[in-house]
Amino acid sequence: MSTVMKRTTVMDGEVVRLPLIFNNNVETSAQLELPVGMVIRPEDMWLIITTIDATETISVGIGMSTEVGFDADGFIVTYPLDTAGTYRVADMATAIDGASQNYLTTYIGALFWNGKVGGNAADTSGIYATKSYRGDGICKTICYTCSADSDTFVGALVFIPRILPLA
Repeated sequence: MSTVMKRTTVMDGEVVRLPLIFNNNVETSAQLELPVGMVIRPEDMWLIITTIDATETISVGIGMSTEVGFDADGFIVTYPLDTAGTYRVADMATAIDGASQNYLTTYIGALFWNGKVGGNAADTSGIYATKSYRGDGICKTICYTCSADSDTFVGALVFIPRILPLA
């Protein structure tokens, strides 16, 4: 039986791959704690779905519920697990009109999303804007939760962190 060891060190610019597996609505640590000053951008984070779970979703965030300031879906909000593939977090906003202005659906979490979700009517267009997340060293565990009844999903969270010299 293999065990996953918690990672506590990450190098600047290193590609980090965290395995994810179905968890039936149970908050689960991805076994990595972000250090102070680590920056993650939605352009540098991908969700890989290897084995689908047709009617289920996944949320990914920072901090277990026991950590001050946790946000269980701060990176990804209820993304559907129904199609295998690699999905960049920055592309998880859907514009449904031809002008690409009405962002009615976004799976980008609040720690990355800096835009406005619009409506499907005149003068209610959305604004696509993302922001980076900088680790504070207090709320630091990457966590994820699959929806209830998830029982087949297998995948990974991949990202390229940057470490700022500012603490």
